[in-house]
Amino acid sequence: MPTINDLYTTDLEDTIRALLNKTGIPGCAITIVKAKEDGGWDEGVWTLGEAKKGVLVTPDTRFPLFSMVKLVTVLAVHQVLSETSYTFDTPLKTIIPEFKSPDKALEEGVTVADMCAHVSGLPAYFDVFHIGTSLEDILESVSKLHPTAPLRTTFQYGNLMFALLGLIIERISGLSYPDYVKEHILKPFDLDSAGFENDELTAEGHWIDASGGGEMRGIDNGVVRSPAAWPAGGLIMSIKDYAKYLKQLPSHPGYQFASTPNSSHPAFADLFHYPYSSTTPSYGGGLYQTTYKGMEVHEHWGAFTGYRGSMVYVPGKKVGLGVFVNGDGGELVSTLIKMTLLERLAGGTVGPEEWNTRIGEDFAKRVAKSTANFPSIPSPLSSQNQTPLVGTFTAPGYATWHLTPSNNLPTRPALTTTPILPQLWTNHVQPVFTAVEEGEYEGCFEVGLEGKVFYGAGFRAKVDGDKLLVYGLSGMGERVDVGEHPLVFYRESQEASEASKDTESLEGLVEMLEVN
Repeated sequence: MPTINDLYTTDLEDTIRALLNKTGIPGCAITIVKAKEDGGWDEGVWTLGEAKKGVLVTPDTRFPLFSMVKLVTVLAVHQVLSETSYTFDTPLKTIIPEFKSPDKALEEGVTVADMCAHVSGLPAYFDVFHIGTSLEDILESVSKLHPTAPLRTTFQYGNLMFALLGLIIERISGLSYPDYVKEHILKPFDLDSAGFENDELTAEGHWIDASGGGEMRGIDNGVVRSPAAWPAGGLIMSIKDYAKYLKQLPSHPGYQFASTPNSSHPAFADLFHYPYSSTTPSYGGGLYQTTYKGMEVHEHWGAFTGYRGSMVYVPGKKVGLGVFVNGDGGELVSTLIKMTLLERLAGGTVGPEEWNTRIGEDFAKRVAKSTANFPSIPSPLSSQNQTPLVGTFTAPGYATWHLTPSNNLPTRPALTTTPILPQLWTNHVQPVFTAVEEGEYEGCFEVGLEGKVFYGAGFRAKVDGDKLLVYGLSGMGERVDVGEHPLVFYRESQEASEASKDTESLEGLVEMLEVN
């Protein structure tokens, strides 16, 4: 059985350093823990590069965990359910009677386990998360949002149901989600650095500005500003504390549920998160399960604008891995470390340089496929034949768009990268449209950030009477035919439109005062 020094070696660290230098990713933190025969643990912690300009990453540097927090939430749900007669098979509506959905099968039938396994039928609906969005706000949004698949038929990864898992914790315990997690998970695990707020020890994120030649632009952790997102991705922690967490994780009573397959995700077998996996990944609750050379592997990653992370546990070897990276493209780093670790645990001979080459080539192919050049699209119609989209359009539970002539452009700009959920950093986020046929439009989002304007996240739209059908919005359907599931916006009357604008202006002023 390899020791920790056999798993993390000089040639691996040299390869990581070269990769950081090549990609421009500022830094990373790594931990490996391994159970000993006497019941204790060996552990190693390594830090490379910078947390922010001129400040080195240390074992005490805090990194956002993002979706790696989903496992923490599942453990907390297990704990709070164990104090009641409820179980993971209990319907959500039994615990929160006011839960509603336009789909009655979803409303009456979705269980806590379904929520943990991403099989509620709801797609991600990413854009419902804004500055100040609360868990109660998500309950209201979900009451109006339509599923894109029947209950328990399709894995659709998202954060909405995890927000409602946080609300379950609040309703049963009487504590806020962050307070419950602090008292019942973080304190017992002795995770002193962990919390839900940025501080001076928090690493700065870096996102790739493709319009700027691929330069890395510094950005903070915007998720702290949207409490509704915390159960899915709000916790921040040092790598030193993550080592403690990994050592205690397998013995937590909720870990067995989290690591037991409850759904499957065939599409992810074709993603770089799972190169060379020998099985189709399954999902329990906050954890994927797969195998590598006969070894069972549990894992999850975290990914958001400017940061990446990865957690791996190999139960048969009692070895855990945590990787935090403060830059877009950090999955290259975490996957390199993961595959080197798994190969060495399996007694294989493929070294880090070879893994780096394989993963880099694989990543480049997939990025090229998913981010094919999105050139500008000029309108083929004369200005006289273009009907601009003007008015107020509302997709219940999702968003309201106030469209003026300025939202209509003669050419849809070429698309580039924009931050995920840009509304967590700026108020300058608006849809723009270019008419390509009568009543049909190519669209994208205009994002103003730090004095620069970006255009990204393209979509298509079609007018159908008083409805605006929008196709291709991010998070609007995974493993389903998005052409069959447009997001429907309804045109408001002029009187309702003016009232809506006045209300949003007041809410915006209150939000600005609260943030400042």
